[in-house]
Amino acid sequence: MTEAGKAGPGPEAARITASSAQARAAVAAAFRAEVGHLTASLVRSLGDFDLAEESLQEAVVQALEHWPGRGSPAGLPPGC
Repeated sequence: MTEAGKAGPGPEAARITASSAQARAAVAAAFRAEVGHLTASLVRSLGDFDLAEESLQEAVVQALEHWPGRGSPAGLPPGC
C-alpha cells in the first residue's frame, strides 16, 4: 500500500512497462534500419528535405505512442 492507502502498481503496470520498452526498442530498430530509405523517399515525394525530416520525426512519435498498445505493424525488417 502507498501512503494514501492505495495499492501500488500491480502486474498489469509491469506488463505495460515491458510492452512500452519492447515498443521503444522496435521503433528504434525500425528507424535505424530504414531511416535512409525513408528520408530519401520522403524527400523525393515532398521535394523538401526539412519537411521530410519533420514528417519522419512525427511518424516516430506516432509509433512510440501507438505501438505499445497496438503492437508493431507486420512487415517490419528482421530484428525490429
